[in-house]
Amino acid sequence: LADDRLIGQCVLYRPDVRNRFGRIGIVVGAPRNRGRGYGTDALRILANYAFNELNLHRMEIEVFSFNAAAIRSYEKVGFKCEVTKRQAVYRDGAYHDVLMMGLLRQEWA
Repeated sequence: LADDRLIGQCVLYRPDVRNRFGRIGIVVGAPRNRGRGYGTDALRILANYAFNELNLHRMEIEVFSFNAAAIRSYEKVGFKCEVTKRQAVYRDGAYHDVLMMGLLRQEWA
């Protein structure tokens, strides 16, 4: 906020109003901006908006299993691992799992 620079993005996409859930995505671009709590803070703001303004019941996010920093950030906000898609992504010469993590409204409140 001090210098008004863009460091990444956090988005709620494809909200399902009938079932009251949304998928989210987040990226913090430059490595110098990672590990400072920006992503966790952005997710908290997005969760507040999704649950209190849009009246959603659930949010979900996918993350590569090797992205330990992202997983920790999501867990700080309250997300829980619900599904493991085994060897669903090929990167750097190896297959890796993809985790589906979810957060329910009552867990946020």
